[in-house]
Amino acid sequence: MLTALISLLSLAIISDTTSNNSQPVELDPIVVVGQREPVRLSKAINSVIKVSPKKIRNASEDNIISFLSDNNASISISSVSAVGFGLGTRGQGKLLIRGLGFSPNRGALVLIDGRPDIAGLFGHPLPDTYRRAGLYSAELVKGGASTLYGSNAIAGVLDLESFYRPDVKRYTNLELSGGSYNTVDGIIQHSQKVGKAIVAGWYEYVESDNARVNNEYFNRSGGFRWQFDNVGDYRIFLSGRYTSFNFADPGPEYNPSRATGDIKRSGVTLGIDKKAERYSFSTRIYNSYGKHAFSDGFNSIDRNNGVDLFAKIKQVGWKELSLSGGVSFNELGGSAYNGTPFIKKGDFNETEFAGHLQTELKVENWFSFIVGGRYIHHSRYNDHFVYQAGAVISPQRYGSFKFSVGKAYRNPTINETQLFLISNPDSLKPEEGTFYEVGYFNRLNYNISVEGAVFWRDGDNLIATLPNPSPPPLVRFQNSGTYHHWGYEWKIRYVKNNWHLKNSFIHLHQRDYNLSVPQDKYVFSGGYRTQKLLLNVETIMAFKTASDSAGVPLTLDNYLVVNWNGKYQINSLVSLSLRIENLFDEKYQIVYGYPMPGITIRSGLALKMY
Repeated sequence: MLTALISLLSLAIISDTTSNNSQPVELDPIVVVGQREPVRLSKAINSVIKVSPKKIRNASEDNIISFLSDNNASISISSVSAVGFGLGTRGQGKLLIRGLGFSPNRGALVLIDGRPDIAGLFGHPLPDTYRRAGLYSAELVKGGASTLYGSNAIAGVLDLESFYRPDVKRYTNLELSGGSYNTVDGIIQHSQKVGKAIVAGWYEYVESDNARVNNEYFNRSGGFRWQFDNVGDYRIFLSGRYTSFNFADPGPEYNPSRATGDIKRSGVTLGIDKKAERYSFSTRIYNSYGKHAFSDGFNSIDRNNGVDLFAKIKQVGWKELSLSGGVSFNELGGSAYNGTPFIKKGDFNETEFAGHLQTELKVENWFSFIVGGRYIHHSRYNDHFVYQAGAVISPQRYGSFKFSVGKAYRNPTINETQLFLISNPDSLKPEEGTFYEVGYFNRLNYNISVEGAVFWRDGDNLIATLPNPSPPPLVRFQNSGTYHHWGYEWKIRYVKNNWHLKNSFIHLHQRDYNLSVPQDKYVFSGGYRTQKLLLNVETIMAFKTASDSAGVPLTLDNYLVVNWNGKYQINSLVSLSLRIENLFDEKYQIVYGYPMPGITIRSGLALKMY
């Protein structure tokens, strides 16, 4: 009832459409990650969430995945505290896209400037490194995208672009905030044009005691970007980042037990791009490194090195036909030492080579068709092939109808095949998922856009811990899991003058539940902006969230959480901010045994110089 009431109220607000002063680009943004070239959202095959640079700068959340979850019904994250996610066996921050993500968070691929952000031994992304201060923009593909991006892209892809300011000659930003539970956050950003180059850097310091005893978090992060534009029609950049964080987890209330971790992560990317009238290409060369130490005695070093080449040729024999493809090489590995008795100490390494090819046909502005495939050769598994096909039909005045089908995959990780005593080096096969989607997009006028989708997903060969038919050990990683999901979602966006409002809703029917995923989620977010004042509200409603208690499945209580934030520009340099999370002090949990904080308050001061 409350969901319907909020929807009706918001629709009543947006019913006035007589003005066309808003910017239609906000309602039909340009996205890249879904097809690896700029295209309007209405013409993109995949469903994509775009977080523009302006939204990044105005976001009050510290982490981009928190912002995505608070503002989009189709995105959920698992969380056990207000600040920080942690890593290891209790690590949270799982990015769940339309209910998929798995545990550990191995079903969603995260890229930073084209570098796969993957732990070398465990194959999952690292959510505590996705600080808002270090980002320029973000895009998220909802649905399998392995044809273009390879392993782990079963649930989707989150593509992050590191911080810089190409739109201004010089920019310096200083922020200091603090609030509940002794939380302190300090940020410095600087970007400057020097001839044809842009030199940018950032640093952030954050610490918090969080709401529970023994739930501390301490993070130091920084990064740089050095970019040359228009150098003989080339764009060349070098970017890097470093994150060091410590955390303490008190354990679930039904079984308190303190666990700590000391994590260090770094990554460097060299990128080269060129665009011409009939062709374009890009190169990414990258390196990732990580060092981990946990209170249970496990210590490790992670490595991830790779190269990705991509090219596109237009007008291949016919003006409307284009051909694109590329090759990639990735080396994953690491070392485990000083481990527990369940760990095989030593150095580990594996490689993957892949090639993909895609063709696209466009007929003026009303029809496009894409079909492509990826061939993968892995040093440990048999050769593998996945595909994707899709079409967009845009009859005049009736919006865009989207259709897609494809397969996605995830290679078994080193920890599943080699690292533990229960690892299986002999018979594991890549996990597979097949996805189908029918979508719709329409910009009704200068103020309103609507999106919707119905989707199905089926998965096989999921890796699970099961009794070993030939012990020892008693259990072993084996391919036996499946999932069968379907659902639907919709989104209505309104932009007019100083107002921006968004309703989004998702319903999931899951035969096999993923933890921390609501069956139904509704989000209403919106705000009002003038030259001096910015006000935003986020209303998140979650119903029938799946969780467990010591391995026993259960359903959490429904909850309604309201977050509010405001900024006031004192003058051209100085602004004040205030954020209130859980405004009405809702008692709720996202993971069973970990009560989320009640009302929390943080205020801040920012100094911006252009």
